Amino acid sequence: MRKIHIGFILSGIILFSYQNCSYPKENSIPSGNSNQISMLANEKVQSITFLTSENTVVQQNSKNFTLVSQNSYVVDYVSGEILKSVQVTATIEKYCLSENLLTELRNIIESSSVCKIENKQPEGQSCSQVYKYGYALILTNNGSLDLGSSSDSCMNNAIDFCESTSKDMLKGWFAAVKNQLPQLLCPL
Repeated sequence: MRKIHIGFILSGIILFSYQNCSYPKENSIPSGNSNQISMLANEKVQSITFLTSENTVVQQNSKNFTLVSQNSYVVDYVSGEILKSVQVTATIEKYCLSENLLTELRNIIESSSVCKIENKQPEGQSCSQVYKYGYALILTNNGSLDLGSSSDSCMNNAIDFCESTSKDMLKGWFAAVKNQLPQLLCPL
């Protein structure tokens, strides 16, 4: 009988402590009051930083270890130079974009605008207060824009491209560049 009482008590605790932390779809910005905060064609973009988690092989004492490393790719918007920084090994690798890849990046950025979505928390829904980092940080002469970021798990104060196609194109462009890095060596 005691086990049944404990089971009911634990079930009640679990039931009452449940938070509705459902996440919105990854490819959508929640509907709400949308404010355009930047038309990138009017900004002087200086660089774009992409952050990724990648497996990195590290050798120590004649043994290889695979570690997850937070890597950053800083793309100079003017020169097309890419600096890849690998956190685990503290190394920096330098690459250079071709004219075609740099033009493609500029076309994506200059045809896009950035919006901030200010949602009101839905009634009865709890949102964890964890900052969600974005997929690309654009540095301009007026500040920085962390695309894909939000102030909590419900995507309140989300900052991203106003057009979902721009988001997809930028992510696709970066994936293609990452695959081509060995061929993007800088001229001597």
